[in-house]
Amino acid sequence: MDVSDRILIQDLLARYNMAGDSGRIEEVAETFAPDGILETPLWRAQGPADIIAALQSGGSVGERRPRFLRHNLTTSKVELLDRLSASGRTYFMVLTDIGLDHCGIYMDRFARIDGSWLIAHRQVWIDWKSEQSLFEKQRLGRPPRLAS
Repeated sequence: MDVSDRILIQDLLARYNMAGDSGRIEEVAETFAPDGILETPLWRAQGPADIIAALQSGGSVGERRPRFLRHNLTTSKVELLDRLSASGRTYFMVLTDIGLDHCGIYMDRFARIDGSWLIAHRQVWIDWKSEQSLFEKQRLGRPPRLAS
């Protein structure tokens, strides 16, 4: 994988989380391919309009809404599959008013469309959540192994 591809995909990951943490849902949807999929253990959305609607519905947030929300990306492994596609696995931790709220894994497929890297398919898996989590509806799940 070219270093510039890796930097562009890291920037894409950061834009997704920073937009989401700031409540800029339309910007989150812009990080996806036109037919991109966002999938959690609770729901699946395809395409920008569907992704926006799913996120606006509150998704997995409970009755107590966070006043403070920060997704922190940790270890990330991205592999170029060919000139126009890549796959990745990135660990994340989410901080809210209670401190460490939950953590998990993003399993991604990326597509280069018109010269830009976008998320083609994101599976969100939650490994752990606090008993006081503000994301009360979120379910724990273990991701399938990535194909070699």
